[in-house]
Amino acid sequence: MPRFTKLCILLLIGIALCVPSAAQEYRGITLLYTNDIHDHLLPFSYPDPPNQSLGYAHMKAIKNIGGVARIATLINNIRRETRGNCLAFDSGDLLEGTPFTIEYHGEADFAALSAAGYNAFVLGNHDFQVSLDQLRTNTGMASFPVVCANVIDRKTGKLLLPPYTILTVQDVKIAVLGVTADGVAAGLMAVKEGLTVTDPVAAAREYVPKLREQADLVFILSHMGVGEDKKLAKDIPGIDVIFGGHSHSWQERPILVKNRDWEPFRIDGTISAYCYEHGGELGRLDLRLRRNDGRFEIMSFDGGLIPVTADIPDDPKTAKVIDRYYKPIAPRYEEVVGEAADTFFNDRVGENTMLNVICDAMKEVTGSQVAVYGEAGVRGDLIAGPVKVWDLSLVMPNPYKMVTMQLTGARLKEHLALRIPGVSAGMKYKVVGATATDGPRKGQRVGTIVECTLDGKPIDDNAIYTLTTHEWFLQLFFKDMPDAKILDIDCRDAVAEYFRKHKVVSPVRDGRRDVERGLLG
Repeated sequence: MPRFTKLCILLLIGIALCVPSAAQEYRGITLLYTNDIHDHLLPFSYPDPPNQSLGYAHMKAIKNIGGVARIATLINNIRRETRGNCLAFDSGDLLEGTPFTIEYHGEADFAALSAAGYNAFVLGNHDFQVSLDQLRTNTGMASFPVVCANVIDRKTGKLLLPPYTILTVQDVKIAVLGVTADGVAAGLMAVKEGLTVTDPVAAAREYVPKLREQADLVFILSHMGVGEDKKLAKDIPGIDVIFGGHSHSWQERPILVKNRDWEPFRIDGTISAYCYEHGGELGRLDLRLRRNDGRFEIMSFDGGLIPVTADIPDDPKTAKVIDRYYKPIAPRYEEVVGEAADTFFNDRVGENTMLNVICDAMKEVTGSQVAVYGEAGVRGDLIAGPVKVWDLSLVMPNPYKMVTMQLTGARLKEHLALRIPGVSAGMKYKVVGATATDGPRKGQRVGTIVECTLDGKPIDDNAIYTLTTHEWFLQLFFKDMPDAKILDIDCRDAVAEYFRKHKVVSPVRDGRRDVERGLLG
């Protein structure tokens, strides 16, 4: 063989040895995510200037943001940008927050997300706030897999939904497992009618090892909250990404929860990704993958939050679906009932002026001495300016009927210490924390009434007072009250009537509720 030919062969062999083997393949995948949309199918605004104690104060845009039709446009654009190498997920609490759930019980929401092109979804606790039959209808009409590994149908003893789905992007297999919080769902309608929500961590511990055998990557759609998700990432090996929800945590970009030793070409932990709420931003996570020992693994990642702003046009297909549900109800909800002279803040740190006006309206409509309403039933701020029925429904999405009753001063104070509700004008109370020395909450931090007056006079434990509250408190605390009467008017209607009567209403800050804030957690 000629010397030149030998040299060429040796050169070719050397080049071949330097070229990466077939196992060293690379892929890029983009993942889009939302959570806690809470029925906000249409654009909305936060107060400006913002409440600095809340997550939206960190957002780049807070006026005329969100809308599922705009989100659909972003999803479509990014899918084109990535040549289809893109998946979209939502981590639950799609329902409960606007009139869409009030009127359509979830069907409008699942229709909108289906039109928008989502690829998988997990139920959040608020998605159980419909009948079990309606929940089956909602999940059945979805064009995407609804996954949940820890909800059991008590009638059959089997999972209500598939625990996971396996999706393929390019030739990368991705297992998507769903888990939802257990404790908060127990009292919700669909659960009470025939479901059991089991330990989500135990479910993840059972399924993750199995899924690692079936797929390159394992993702979890979790509706447990940011703290629980970090524990999940640390305690259960084998999770690549957790897309979270439930805690309404604003997280500027995906973070890495370290849980293993670093190795070349592989990140040393689990990625945790969150949006804030209501679809005001769309999360983006870009993964760079490398095939290691036969399977694709994440070698690096980047991402952040995309503001969903007014300059993003509606996707026509999704907008048409939303309009089909919105137009029939618009005349009722677009009615202007009055004007807010300033913003009523649902302030969980300072004085909650939204809670104050709700209680004042309930008291005025019924003529009772005292009205109480729970802070958990207030879901937003009422922005200064014209007030529509739609606006009140955003703030008070639960259609609770008002309830009147008579009770002793002692029972009233017991309720105030336990539930720490908002109260109507004329009443003032102060609650401080103490450690329970006996009873079912022994050793726990509980509230103790140290001051309680009505129109400047101390509440008499033995005197009888008239109270207005609502159905939820009736079920929680007043079931035994023989004269409790459910009225044919809900709390939102009472507030609407209050604005109609007074026309222009100003927030009231009178220190009527003085509470150690740690007790409200």
